[in-house]
Amino acid sequence: MHTRIRKDGKKMRVWIVGGGSIGLLYAAHLQAAGVDTVLVTRSEEQATAIAEAGITVATQDGQQHVACHTMTIGQMAVAFEDEELAAPDWILLTMKQYGITSDVLRKLGSICRSESQVNVLAMQNGIGHLELLSEVVPISRLFAAVVSEGAIRTSPTSVDHTGSGVTRLGMVEAGEEVRADRGVYLKQLQKVLQCAGFRCDLSNHLKDDIWHKLIINSIINPLTAILEIRNGVLLQHDSSLLVMRRLFDEALTVALHHGVNADGTLWDHVLDVCRKTARNRSSTWQDMLAGRPTELKWMNGAIVQAADRLGIKVPTHEMILQLMQTKEEIR
Repeated sequence: MHTRIRKDGKKMRVWIVGGGSIGLLYAAHLQAAGVDTVLVTRSEEQATAIAEAGITVATQDGQQHVACHTMTIGQMAVAFEDEELAAPDWILLTMKQYGITSDVLRKLGSICRSESQVNVLAMQNGIGHLELLSEVVPISRLFAAVVSEGAIRTSPTSVDHTGSGVTRLGMVEAGEEVRADRGVYLKQLQKVLQCAGFRCDLSNHLKDDIWHKLIINSIINPLTAILEIRNGVLLQHDSSLLVMRRLFDEALTVALHHGVNADGTLWDHVLDVCRKTARNRSSTWQDMLAGRPTELKWMNGAIVQAADRLGIKVPTHEMILQLMQTKEEIR
């Protein structure tokens, strides 16, 4: 596969920061496609395990084993000084929002100050992370992705690819001159991700895409986690459909006040996501089962905060957030 698309003819270098389900999935596919890939993990134990055993990706068609280079977040800020681990062309942030710690921000800032060609792609759910990242990453080098791949991490070195989706890439707000210049880099990344087997589109409406996914996640994720059901079960009961619709209407009102474009098909899209992922456990329910923190603070919590600033009432989101907080406290 053709992954030598840099102007100097060398392979694109990619660091993937975060060893969760999405990080493992993208690292394995990029490495298998011949991309110079390094997976950056939080713990030394996971980095060592992957260095020894590689990454295993399980699909309906079988399993794929891929050897992958690793390092830990603690090594990130100095690794680009190593000739064998030169500064990457792209840093893909695949950790959850709570993983974007002050330490990670400090290291990203150090790399971006030292290397002017490093681009950062934020792949988180929810909102709020781009504002945080823009404090340490120049806006001209900060990009975002909305990801709909289905993946479940089954061990520190293995992931189940439960469903193929779309990776939509876009630029964070920037002037037209900057957008024209940086668009070249985004197209290069798109080609590499496509070579690695991902369906990847470029978006000129990134804000809309982020909010649309936020609305979908704020409906499906907390309800499936509270009720402990797979996504498709939500469509089987009038009572759950009623709560889903209330969550949708409240979130859409907030989104429209923020200038988000949404036509009459968005509700149908919510239902379609439930159908297409009917057998899946939502990432929030997975987090609950694994004893991890959830991302509801940046989903329903973000909608509640945005509504408060606008003076809008979103009582269903408030109640769902309180129920989830209680569930996390007593588990």
